[in-house]
Amino acid sequence: MSTTKRDDAQRVLNAFRSLVKALRLADRAGLKEHGVGSSQIFVLHELSRRSPLSINELADRTATDQSTVSVVVAKLVRKGFVVNTRSNTDARRSQLALTPKGRQVVKKLPPPIQHRLLNAVYRLSAARARQFADALERVVEDIGAEEEHPPMFFEELPDEQRDSRRRR
Repeated sequence: MSTTKRDDAQRVLNAFRSLVKALRLADRAGLKEHGVGSSQIFVLHELSRRSPLSINELADRTATDQSTVSVVVAKLVRKGFVVNTRSNTDARRSQLALTPKGRQVVKKLPPPIQHRLLNAVYRLSAARARQFADALERVVEDIGAEEEHPPMFFEELPDEQRDSRRRR
């Protein structure tokens, strides 16, 4: 392996280390200071920006899928930060909104690290963002970690749900 390729591999590994550390620290700080992890902070902030939202709208705003964001929402409902009600205009549609307790806590929360990540990618040119996404997907595939619907950061799914979501 050439020195340049080895140096590039080290740069990638160091970048991943720095990114994982930042994500882990954001998650720990949210849990320690407010009792909510980084995924819950992300969802709360999105609901504070606009609500009520359907689960599909919230999934779109958090750049994930419906079943993934549902796991996080269920935790927030149990904590009393979010309420899930039926739409007044369409009884088939549920709506998610912050409770008064949720509005109070979101005022104290730091900005979600996911916003910083998304904004960094949005600042890349379209071609560079596509190359970056392609390269990351290739690395994930090569190490056997690909999932059709990965969970939000630091959100663990029950084993049976996690197993059913892995790509075959």
